[in-house]
Amino acid sequence: MKTVKLLLFHIFIALLSALAPAALDHDWGLEKACNKTGGTFTKRENALSYTGDTCDFKFRVATREGDDGAAFCELYAPWRVRKITHTKEGTTHYTTCHVEATLMCHEGWWQMFGWCFRMPDKHNRLTRPDAEDLCAKEIEGGEIAYMHHRYIAGVWRRYFKGTGQIWVSASESWDRYVQKTYVDGSALALAFTGHNYDYSVTANSLVRVDPSIKHQILCQYKPPMSNAEIAYLGRRYSEIYYPSVPVHDGILIRSASSYTSSTSNLDICEKTLKPFLAPSVGTFIPDNEAIAEMGNVKLPFVMTRSGAEALLHIIHMNETGCQYVNGKFTVKVPGLMKGDYELDNFPTAGMTCDNMKSVAVMHSPGKAELRVMSDSRSMPVWCKLGQTKKYRYNISQGYELFERLKGGAVSHRLYLGKVTYTVADKKCKEDGAYLSGVNSLKEANALGALVKKAGLYTGEFFLGGKRRQECEKVKGYTKERGQKCSRENVVQWQNGVATEFLDNWWRDGKKRVDEKTGKEYTPTNPSSDGQSGKQWLQDCITYVTGTPVWADEDVNRFLDDRGCDSEADGFFCTKKVEIVADIITGT
Repeated sequence: MKTVKLLLFHIFIALLSALAPAALDHDWGLEKACNKTGGTFTKRENALSYTGDTCDFKFRVATREGDDGAAFCELYAPWRVRKITHTKEGTTHYTTCHVEATLMCHEGWWQMFGWCFRMPDKHNRLTRPDAEDLCAKEIEGGEIAYMHHRYIAGVWRRYFKGTGQIWVSASESWDRYVQKTYVDGSALALAFTGHNYDYSVTANSLVRVDPSIKHQILCQYKPPMSNAEIAYLGRRYSEIYYPSVPVHDGILIRSASSYTSSTSNLDICEKTLKPFLAPSVGTFIPDNEAIAEMGNVKLPFVMTRSGAEALLHIIHMNETGCQYVNGKFTVKVPGLMKGDYELDNFPTAGMTCDNMKSVAVMHSPGKAELRVMSDSRSMPVWCKLGQTKKYRYNISQGYELFERLKGGAVSHRLYLGKVTYTVADKKCKEDGAYLSGVNSLKEANALGALVKKAGLYTGEFFLGGKRRQECEKVKGYTKERGQKCSRENVVQWQNGVATEFLDNWWRDGKKRVDEKTGKEYTPTNPSSDGQSGKQWLQDCITYVTGTPVWADEDVNRFLDDRGCDSEADGFFCTKKVEIVADIITGT
């Protein structure tokens, strides 16, 4: 019995597979028409290709250069016209229509002016409501044929021979061509032959008649956007506005005007690319390959916006003088929680000031390059159409992701057990990591969440920060702010695990009474006292969770300093998270 059930299951799966529509890799109609007329058909490389299927239709017809030839090709080869050539062999003139099927229609459907058309049964006639139902059942998105183009009636007549009258839809601009009948109503139809059982008009007339009359059915559907269609639209855009730039994974379209710095790249691009009817808008990543490809296109401007901005050091946010910038530039990428994609191809030379915080693209003959400047965000921006990269984080097992506010993602892992700083540092490095650092209270709270997840509520855990060597003889810290050994600078993060350090992160002790003076005071951190001997040197730091016996009640403060040879309750390791663009889909 089990064997029979298993066999039936496999038969059922096979039937489903047979009924499912096959993925398209070319346009059926162009191949059929090209082979029938003896044209030269070239199939696209694959479904994601930026060049569609092509055919060269050679007609023994003399046409004039310009609009005459274009009108002829649109009527007799209704795909995307790439070019038209006129030749003469002896006394015979030829017009060759070089066309491209940028979209892909299913078998049995003919592509015309960016839509797919089919007559389900030329011998069948239905009322308007029944015709609409039939088209809807033919294919997802199926509907009554629409008059999209001035020549479309002539194209239909050529490709669907023997047709009398069909139901159609059209915009109001066609109303002036509608002919009067004795059965006028609300349903639009196209009478290729003017004689019908219910009315008589001139051939090729539009009529608006009673929907209960029966006509033949021509259906249409809009095929999915393809990379080849987007490339075609980009070429047309270049003819009207600014040159588009073909790149390895799509095309770049320049926005038509400048925007304020408060407008995000994505907002700009959604508006700029709206006419392309693309389901998704990509972010321009100015990597080496894209910048090199931009240099291959002659552009009529010298500077545009790359979308990359610098990560500013919080200490220098309000300063007007020139300060060192860390050299990291990121681009906002949809799909990531905070969407920061860090560039790794930007030269750091000359990046010396926090106010030089954005990156422009400089265009010169045969070359494009990135250039740091004060603010390129008011310049036109590049928007990408084409393949969409799906970004994910590559996180090591056992580590928890944390996305930092001003760029970059890191992961942290908690290890429990009594260890010294040296042992903890060694264990992290054996795992390809470093002892952790934090850039914010929010990140510190994420470490605290790991401790609670482990079932602990009080403890101290080593982090990857150490007292500066030049501050070892300083008792506690220098009281004056901004000094090398002041409270916010006395500790230095090791191995670049963090960049920020605030003085209000230090956890102070509980109030005490001085035995000599009898006065109440609060012990403050850091409390290292190298002046009194090495045993009082506290040159390592720990993350404090809960309220240890020595600490005050302010749980928003989380740092303590302690001897590196002392044992903490555990330690945190951190790894920088790699952003992987490993899933690429067509638009």
